[in-house]
Amino acid sequence: MIERTLSPNKPIYLLGESFGGALALCVAARNPTVDLILILANPATSYERSPLNFLPSLLEDLPQEYYGIFPYAMSPLVCRLLFKLTRNC
Repeated sequence: MIERTLSPNKPIYLLGESFGGALALCVAARNPTVDLILILANPATSYERSPLNFLPSLLEDLPQEYYGIFPYAMSPLVCRLLFKLTRNC
């Protein structure tokens, strides 16, 4: 880490959004001796609790010839679900 060598008494800021937030958490966990300040926006850490986590199980049961149309077939359902989840925000 070049920043740590150049400025050993200053913290390193890590900014991560979505999957980048999960990566920033991994960097922090693997470097406990480095003075890090994490700024996380919507880190992708709670997929198991997501209302969309049923999609991979649908793909497992889907015949392979339908893989290409799956995103188009699911988009109305996913859009409707996202609208319901976010309309009170």
